Amino acid sequence: MKTQIDIKSAAIGLIVGIAAVLAIGAADSTNSDGRYQVSVAPGSNPSQAGFAIMVDTQTGKAWGANIQSDFHGGGFWDTK
Repeated sequence: MKTQIDIKSAAIGLIVGIAAVLAIGAADSTNSDGRYQVSVAPGSNPSQAGFAIMVDTQTGKAWGANIQSDFHGGGFWDTK
C-alpha cells in the first residue's frame, strides 16, 4: 500500500510546531514557586531514614539531610 503525504499540510504542521516551540520558549521563565525548592525521597520502609534536599534558587546553594522520625539533620532545619 502506497501512502501519499500532502506537502502543503506537512509544511503547515511544521510551521505551527515551530511557532509553538518559539512561543513556549519566549514565555516568562521566572520562578514563581518561591526561593527554596525541596525534594524528599522516603526510605524503603518506615524504619529507614529518607533523604531530603533543599535548594536556594537564588544562590544555587543546596543542603541535604537524612530524615529520620525525629527530623534531625546536620544544619538542614537551621535558619537560612
